[in-house]
Amino acid sequence: MIKFIQETEGDIKVFAWKFDHESDVVLKLIEALKKGRNITLIVKNNGKNHEISLGLEKLAQNGAKIIGIPYFHAKGIISSKNCKKQAIIMTSNFEPA
Repeated sequence: MIKFIQETEGDIKVFAWKFDHESDVVLKLIEALKKGRNITLIVKNNGKNHEISLGLEKLAQNGAKIIGIPYFHAKGIISSKNCKKQAIIMTSNFEPA
């Protein structure tokens, strides 16, 4: 994931349930935001998960746009390299485990 973030360019769209503030991927996304990349996070929001995670909060504080969708389960990342869209679809969230 870190290599994907480093090697792509332009906007990044990330979708997952959890974004741990200590995850290397979350830290790399914050770094990308500070370099001026637009990042949109698509997360599960079904009215039951009232507390925003510290990782999401840090990403939002650095300029990430957050969209909540109910009944959402997918996880992955989309960006571009050499003007071509690339994506990674996976089963894990952005957590140290």
